[in-house]
Amino acid sequence: MVFKFRSFIISFSFLIICIIAIVFLFKTPGMLRDIFALIFIISLVSLFYFNLTTLKQKIQKSQTNLDEFNTAFEFAAIGMALVNEKGRFTKVNKSFCKLLGYTPEELTSLTFQEITHPNDLNADLEYVNKLNRGNIESYQIEKRYFNKNGETIWINLSGSKVLNPDGSFKHYIAQIQNITEKKLALDELEKQKTRIENILKGTNVGT
Repeated sequence: MVFKFRSFIISFSFLIICIIAIVFLFKTPGMLRDIFALIFIISLVSLFYFNLTTLKQKIQKSQTNLDEFNTAFEFAAIGMALVNEKGRFTKVNKSFCKLLGYTPEELTSLTFQEITHPNDLNADLEYVNKLNRGNIESYQIEKRYFNKNGETIWINLSGSKVLNPDGSFKHYIAQIQNITEKKLALDELEKQKTRIENILKGTNVGT
């Protein structure tokens, strides 16, 4: 914000100088006219150079930010994916590919609807609809994916929507954590709890 304001002030100042130089250029005879003409030319050149330098700085900053995002995205320890409006994966990282056993080319030919367990799909789509309506900014859900071999993978998914500067849709971004071991452990604990309760019930019946 400060940088934009400073750029505006400098550009505006150069514009005022140019206007003053033009006014005096047509009203002043002889050598003074040449001096004001020189000021006018210098001001124009300086303004062009400043704007060009500012543009280069913005491009370099944008490229740096893009490089940093790509590095963080690609080498994240958890799965990450960019998804278009139709649900198709447009960019996926190594961790996500490893989790599901697909190559990046294979995964970007699929939609999240195709690899989501049917029993979990409606809940996921409802969150996406809420994102699109602006009811929420992000969401988390535990759901199941099918990997390349058709096996069920439990994941914790965090999803959000990214917009372009003009407010139009850019993509969804998803962060995916494998929670299969945790879910299996909880299921086993639940089974043990049920067995113990059944044993206790049988003991009570016999007394």
